[in-house]
Amino acid sequence: MGAGRLTVVDPDHVEPTNLNSLAGATDAAARSGTSKTEVAAKLARGIDPDIAVHQVPHRSWTPTRGGSSAART
Repeated sequence: MGAGRLTVVDPDHVEPTNLNSLAGATDAAARSGTSKTEVAAKLARGIDPDIAVHQVPHRSWTPTRGGSSAART
């Protein structure tokens, strides 16, 4: 039993300043500019090798004028 599927959305890459708050991130990942979605996918597959991970390494929505997040794609 498990989640089965996971979608990970994050436009950022691993940086040295966020190593302490990003589970699974390494100094090597920060040096190589690994996407945060790749780190999350690797971590999830380490827990459940059969999980299907869909990575979205970019914004999945764009705020409209006024800062509303209602315009999601």
